Amino acid sequence: MNKTLKTVSVMLITVGIATLSGAKENRERRGPEAGAKPGGVMRGDVGAQIMARVIMNPNVAAELGLSEEQKEVIRENIQEIREQQIKLNADLELAGLEQAKLLMDNPVDEAAIMNAVEKTGAIRTELAKLRIKPILQMKTILTAEQLTKVREIMEQKKHERERGNDMSDQRQKRREMFEERKKARQNHAGEENDLL
Repeated sequence: MNKTLKTVSVMLITVGIATLSGAKENRERRGPEAGAKPGGVMRGDVGAQIMARVIMNPNVAAELGLSEEQKEVIRENIQEIREQQIKLNADLELAGLEQAKLLMDNPVDEAAIMNAVEKTGAIRTELAKLRIKPILQMKTILTAEQLTKVREIMEQKKHERERGNDMSDQRQKRREMFEERKKARQNHAGEENDLL
């Protein structure tokens, strides 16, 4: 029985550590300010990236025909979402710490752990909603014509990236062929030297 308790404790501690490291890794991957990248734009959130590009790129804003009022509303929305995201990421990290603490308690309070898991899940749900919010906001801020133009621009950028990836693949294949030929020449030169 005691061995089983130890095994379960180790498993629970492992889960707690994984939760904490996942939250930390998630924050580090997004940038130094828990969700921001240099310049104040959130990473990983397509809606927020679109909003940021619209107001930060004068060419795109001009192409879309954005009014100053639209630009200001978008700026305010980005700021609000960024602040909420920072708070939620901090809450998520604290909830993970609480889970780890509860998992190390002896005896383990299963109800408290389950409540902590629920709390963490609720925070993750709020973060997921926050990632969708910019897209919904764009649909209310932009006109139908502007939204169509944004989709066209995104599609064009996607094709450019894919074309860039294709070019990169082709360069990689050429490098590999060059290396194979180089090795074949070296092997052939080595065989000739053996004959002499």
